[in-house]
Amino acid sequence: MQFFISPKKARKFLIFAVIGFIFASLASQLTRHFLYQQGYKLLWLNKVVELFNVDREKNFPALFSASLLLLCAILLAVITYAKKTESDRYTFHWGVLSVLFLFLSADEWLSFHEKTIEPLRDTFKATGFLYYTWVIFGIAFVFLKCLSKINYIFGSDFF
Repeated sequence: MQFFISPKKARKFLIFAVIGFIFASLASQLTRHFLYQQGYKLLWLNKVVELFNVDREKNFPALFSASLLLLCAILLAVITYAKKTESDRYTFHWGVLSVLFLFLSADEWLSFHEKTIEPLRDTFKATGFLYYTWVIFGIAFVFLKCLSKINYIFGSDFF
């Protein structure tokens, strides 16, 4: 089975979607700000602002982002299957990437990393750059992931 997705059309869709979310977020926040200055306090407007605020979780922009990450996970799973049928030596690596993107998608929607910030901050007494303590684990994870991919990136003769 083959299907074709035009990269140009996909790029246009993604650009317009991102611009649309930014515009909706900015417009809703500005509207709320100016209406509040005029003395209007509309509860429904707060709900609209939260639905489109790109700096919040569990709203339309977060769902869009989580959906894109999930799509990446699915595409990586398809690649993993194709590599497995070819007996490719990097099949496992593609599978790990698929699971990683699945986790990133779930984290984007369910905010796992943000639930760890307060307990870890209290435990490590974190300040400054490490105030958002999930960064510690993020840096360690990226380092280990890069280390595990050196042979894949540079070829099997590197190490």
